[in-house]
Amino acid sequence: MIPAPCSKVEIQDSLMRLRNIEEVNGIPSQPALPGSELDVDELYILSGLLLEPDEETAFVIAELGRSWAWLGAAVAACARVPLEAWREEYQRLFGDGGEGGECPARESAWLPDCNPLDLAALYRRAAIKTHGKPSDFLANQLAFAAWHLEQESSVDPAVWTVLWQRLSSWVPRFGRELRERAELEIYRALGSRLEILFGPSVSAAAIA
Repeated sequence: MIPAPCSKVEIQDSLMRLRNIEEVNGIPSQPALPGSELDVDELYILSGLLLEPDEETAFVIAELGRSWAWLGAAVAACARVPLEAWREEYQRLFGDGGEGGECPARESAWLPDCNPLDLAALYRRAAIKTHGKPSDFLANQLAFAAWHLEQESSVDPAVWTVLWQRLSSWVPRFGRELRERAELEIYRALGSRLEILFGPSVSAAAIA
């Protein structure tokens, strides 16, 4: 008989018991990496929402809204917005392909001294396709973060720490600005979620 797969809660409980056993036996447990509790699927969703909307975007968001509470209010609003108006809002906020506009989704727009070239090397190693977008485009960074966490036991702590430091140094400001400037609910929700997940006081309750 094939055993039923464990739920996320059961896995978390097992890991907690293992940590407790290690501590009782004098074995130091490894500290959790900052941001490593982020959900891989959610990172891919956030990355996708930073791309220009097309004919399928509203349908995809409607499906995702069933599982992600923070998207709930945006689902009904998206259904009422014509695609052309949605694209105009995207262009106003992010510019051509997310590279400009009133709220550019690029690290270099918020941290002028950053070096995006080292990100390109990481993407090549992970076979991440940037589709002609700059390496510091947030959608690319979030996709790489998701891929990196998917590696689980082979996660490179040094690489993740640098990536997390980069994201947490500018994404909360970007998210706040996006939330305040956006006219469509989907981008207000996106900005708010980014601000929460990459802010200084991220918690398990916020990620749930």
